[in-house]
Amino acid sequence: MRDAPANLLSLAALPLHDWQFWVATAIALIALWIVINSVVPPSLLPWKRKPKGTKASLTISAKRADARPTTPSDPNQTDH
Repeated sequence: MRDAPANLLSLAALPLHDWQFWVATAIALIALWIVINSVVPPSLLPWKRKPKGTKASLTISAKRADARPTTPSDPNQTDH
């Protein structure tokens, strides 16, 4: 009877041949994934980090689009 607790912790005690064991294990792992994703902040999760993008360069010297004078007779002017 002294070896009973050690036997319960061994892999032989798990029903590895039973399909219900694997279904329950998959459900438990999915539930653990959902809990981790909702509780842990995204900055600590490597799969939720945002990729570092490049910053856009801003043009300071350009005039605003509504401030530019438009002439209908300019053949090179487009509508966009």
